[in-house]
Amino acid sequence: MAIEQYTVATPDAGPYALTTGPDGALWYTLVHSGHIGRLVPGGEPAVHPVGAGTGPTVITTGPDGALWFTEYQAHRIGRIEAGGEVTEFTLPTPDCGPFGIAAGPDGALWFTETAACRIGRITVDGEVTEFGLPDQGAFPSAITAGPDGALWFTLNQANAIGRISVAGEVAVHPLPTEAAGPVGIAAGPDGALWFVEIGAGQIGRITTDGEIAEYPLPDRAARPHAITAGPDGALWFTEWGANRVGRISTDGRIEVHDLPAPGAEPHGITVGPDGALWTALETGALARVAPASGEAEFDRQVTRLTELGYRDLVGPERFDALVAPLRDVAKTITAAPDPAGGRVPFVLVLTRRVVPIEEAMARTTLANGSKPGFVDHSFEPGALERFVTTEDAAAPHEEAYLLLDVERGEEFCGAVPNDAMATIASRGRTLLTVEEGIALITQFPEILVKNKCFSLGGTRSTDRRVPAIWISQRSPKLGWCWAGNPHTWLGMASAGCRLAN
Repeated sequence: MAIEQYTVATPDAGPYALTTGPDGALWYTLVHSGHIGRLVPGGEPAVHPVGAGTGPTVITTGPDGALWFTEYQAHRIGRIEAGGEVTEFTLPTPDCGPFGIAAGPDGALWFTETAACRIGRITVDGEVTEFGLPDQGAFPSAITAGPDGALWFTLNQANAIGRISVAGEVAVHPLPTEAAGPVGIAAGPDGALWFVEIGAGQIGRITTDGEIAEYPLPDRAARPHAITAGPDGALWFTEWGANRVGRISTDGRIEVHDLPAPGAEPHGITVGPDGALWTALETGALARVAPASGEAEFDRQVTRLTELGYRDLVGPERFDALVAPLRDVAKTITAAPDPAGGRVPFVLVLTRRVVPIEEAMARTTLANGSKPGFVDHSFEPGALERFVTTEDAAAPHEEAYLLLDVERGEEFCGAVPNDAMATIASRGRTLLTVEEGIALITQFPEILVKNKCFSLGGTRSTDRRVPAIWISQRSPKLGWCWAGNPHTWLGMASAGCRLAN
């Protein structure tokens, strides 16, 4: 994960929200100074005045190729062309406090009126229509176009998500968590709407049928603020109160990343014209967040194997022939490894046909350790040869491949291995083999920690033994446990799939 910060204004100007314009630039609001900014990545920022006391807040691209924004303090909707010419439209309801704005499927812009508790619609010619909401004081906040042809919005003070059709029909969906305080909302790649709960410290998901799920953040006091669909099939959000950006996959897995400058106050977030995530920092900057490159991570793993002697052991020509074709597969993977959290996007695996298990274990260590891993003596002579990949694991025939979407599986610590394996199978995931478990701790030693070790149910013999890797004598040990005996310190590792060239 690479995060770079670019100063675009003085600290008191207040970058707040941003979007990518049709001109290949980032456009952002300066809420305190009353300006709209423009930045082409790699270039110098330019600012265009709107006016003191206007409070330009949220900005979006309109169907006419201009940028449209709300003026929260002046109670107007603004429009700015690529050349910087600004047009403003006064709203019918005084002191209505427009906040969120989004392009609708009907060729108009839709916006929220926080103080008037209304949803507004403005055509590109400036004709305004307002629709009242059933709950006065609901404080409608962010708004986005949904996949169902309607507009979806957050009701910050009513603790609900709202939907309005282009005909003005309104439906309200209360949230399960009290005082959740929803703010940002965005359409996800899975056909649902995703939103942040600033009061509850959660990310929420609502289907177009109104079914709601909530996902607690690791830090419930993080104050999540804005959310957007990322370039990697996940949702990205800002943690205004914790100085972080976060990522949540569509199946609810969360990772967070600290911003480099303390107290930056991240607000809006969007995908930039360069394919990276950009967030507005109220302290006067924009931050560029580049998800981890699969290509770079693949190269790191190849380098690590080379440093550990794999290339020499296998033979340089054979080693290169095995791993080189997998680089193109890895290029498509953008998720960042989170070994401390027990998840990594992929691992490069060499099978025992290339490197014997005993040789591979001897090249593992604990994080910050030096003692080599070993195979436990409880494997009687010849036993390892009888432990083979199960049919369910369905490992590729190739001698090298990528194991994707890997989880350490500490949720199964204390579970009976047979039960854990059944649960994983019901999720459509696959159990790790011995070779894959060794590859995992080879590339990510920090994933093997006390009380978070794991079994490898993808390799079995004809008896009830299940291979496992845990810590013994301050080094990794490959041993086994009985399929019917639970251990509080032993989970069950799994993966999403395997890919070969």
